Amino acid sequence: QDEPLPHQINWDHIYDYYEDWPITLTTSKQDLKCKSSVRGMKRRILDEAPGDIVVLAVHLCGTLSLKALDLFNSHEKCSFLVLKPCCLPGLVHSKRDEVFVVGDHSFDSKEVCSNGRFKGNVWKGPPRHLIRGKFERWARNLERGAKLRGDGVRRLENITVETCVEINQCVAS
Repeated sequence: QDEPLPHQINWDHIYDYYEDWPITLTTSKQDLKCKSSVRGMKRRILDEAPGDIVVLAVHLCGTLSLKALDLFNSHEKCSFLVLKPCCLPGLVHSKRDEVFVVGDHSFDSKEVCSNGRFKGNVWKGPPRHLIRGKFERWARNLERGAKLRGDGVRRLENITVETCVEINQCVAS
């Protein structure tokens, strides 16, 4: 397949401009839920980076946002994070009475879990306006879990992407 599917990254958006990027750009498709993949990524990418690292984590479904925060928090070279969560964690976490812990912050999974997922570009679940409050709590809790370095600040922003006016909260730290 030559052309990426609608839900896949179009690498032309990155590599067509690679020579013009003002900072070194390293891309890596990794399984953040696999501990050995994360260890390898830390060893081969983060440890080897010549300077500060910006972590850009876009459309991370469910608990993958927690994994991205764990990665960011775990390495001193990670100085800037942009996190755009996708779906909320599934109800299985609240049924198990889980407490999510990220950085120095913890919160009850019942505050944020919901059923529903994107299948392709189509939302399959409760109407989005009914879970907006849970998504806002999810984003705030993720923000609180980001480790601050130096004079760093945490910031939660609503960003409209293209013409979409759905839930578009990002965490910046």
